[in-house]
Amino acid sequence: GIWRVLHTHTWDPFHAFIETAWDDLGVGVSKANVALDNLSQLPDSEEGSFFAAEVRYLRAWFMFLHLDMFCQVPFRDETDQDFSVPSEVLTRAAAAEFVATELEAIIPQLGTKATLPYGRVNQSAARALLAKVYLNWEVYTGQNINTVRVVELCNGIINSGNYALY
Repeated sequence: GIWRVLHTHTWDPFHAFIETAWDDLGVGVSKANVALDNLSQLPDSEEGSFFAAEVRYLRAWFMFLHLDMFCQVPFRDETDQDFSVPSEVLTRAAAAEFVATELEAIIPQLGTKATLPYGRVNQSAARALLAKVYLNWEVYTGQNINTVRVVELCNGIINSGNYALY
């Protein structure tokens, strides 16, 4: 009956797949925070900043999925190491604001598809995720969608010359 419950949308918070999704997204944010904390302890370098931007993208990705699926995001930043204290739970609007601000900040720090090996986070990935956040902005925050910014982000991907439709 595990699949029937999913297909009929009659699951509860204790369904194994729902619990696993919640847990895995939280683990993704936590691992990104550990990586950011470790990177912050290294001497400043261009390469370290580049990797930190990629990790910040991954944290934003996990937070976006958490937000989109569960409408709230338990969150600690990379400096919060006291796990005896419950984490802050961001509302839908606060989580959307955090993800959007994070992505806006890292886009210029990321490389392009042409400058990175396959599979690495690039500017286009961040633009696509940010466009998706802004397309859902009204649902997440109650504020109007910034359609001009969505078009700019999508045009940045289309006009990069790195992608084509065949």
